[in-house]
Parts: sequence; structure tokens; C-alpha cells
Amino acid sequence: AGTDGTAAPIKKIVVNRSGSDTAGDWTGYIVDAYLTDGVTARLGTVTANAITWGDNTSTIYTVANATNKTYTLSITVKNPLPVGADGKILGFTIDGNDDIYLGSPTSAFPTGTTAVTGTSTVAVVATSFVITGTGSQAAGAANTLTIKAIDVNANIDLGYTGTDKPLVFSGATVAADGTTNPTVINSAAVAKNFGQSTLVNFTNCVN
Repeated sequence: AGTDGTAAPIKKIVVNRSGSDTAGDWTGYIVDAYLTDGVTARLGTVTANAITWGDNTSTIYTVANATNKTYTLSITVKNPLPVGADGKILGFTIDGNDDIYLGSPTSAFPTGTTAVTGTSTVAVVATSFVITGTGSQAAGAANTLTIKAIDVNANIDLGYTGTDKPLVFSGATVAADGTTNPTVINSAAVAKNFGQSTLVNFTNCVN
């Protein structure tokens, strides 16, 4: 607030989706958003392109005369995230001239106040793999498997890449006559028996 002897009562704050945002509709990513001045934390209303605190009818924060405050935005992302969320950017912007609504009487913001922007990148870190195939498996028939790298919440780690990852397949057993072992074809096109370590390559999370 300025040094004009008057505090600045804030009735509404809006944080908008910035041009650097690649996530899109925030309602698909953000569960809740809190704004705090270090003393009071307030829950905001999340819409597709903005987060809003207050409705411009009553004071939600006050900045005393000749002082300043730092406000911190904290968000909780959804679980699970939308498909393809890994690496998306949440871009935030707030303009003191347009996005902060003050009560009356009030202290004025300094002339030439510019917008404040910031970003947060969604990072999914794989902790395990999920394997899918066709709905049924006939004895002696081949099945194409897809292996994806996922985190603890089953979000796909799109950036997971690596060569020669050792995996061990299990579940299928030797044929009743003892002559045929279940096998898996590895990244070198070599058949490996179930129960043996086999090497798998990943590109953009998928084998």
C-alpha cells in the first residue's frame, strides 16, 4: 500500500491462465487452490481459465498503509490427472491494475504496476509398469503386450525412456506335457522363458 495514510482493503483477487499455459482447462487439473498472506489461507474457486478469491462484496485481505505483503498460491492437482498431462505447463498471471479489486477508501498501487506471471510444470515420475494385452489368451497362441511406465496414481510418465530395462514375466506355466515353455520376445527379438530376466526398451513411456 502507498504512504497516503490509507490501508488497501482487498475484496477480490483473480489469477488468470497465461499465454504460456499448455494444460488447457484448469478444472481438469486443479482440485483446489489456496492463497495465503502467511496468516490467513483462503480457498479459491477454480474455473477453466481462472482462480478467484472473494466476490468483491467484502474484504478478504488488508494491506496496511506504507507496507507490503507477499501472497503465496498453492494448488492441489487431480488424481488421476488427464491423459497426457505429463509435461504440461500450468501458466499463471495476475495484473494489479485489472485483477485485484479494492474497497473504498483505499490506498493506490504504484503507477506502472506490471503483471506478475509464473508457471508450474506437471511432472509424472514412473514408479512401476502396467502391462496390457488382448482380453483373452489361448494356450499356445501369441499375444501382443503393451507396457507403460506409470506413477503411484496410475498417471503415465510420458518422458520415461530407456534401453535394456530388465523385466521378469511370470504367471504362465509350462505346458502340461512339459515340452513347451511360455516365452516373451524381448527388444533384441529373442524369445525368453517366463521367469527369466529379459530386456525391454522404452520410448515416451511405452515399450
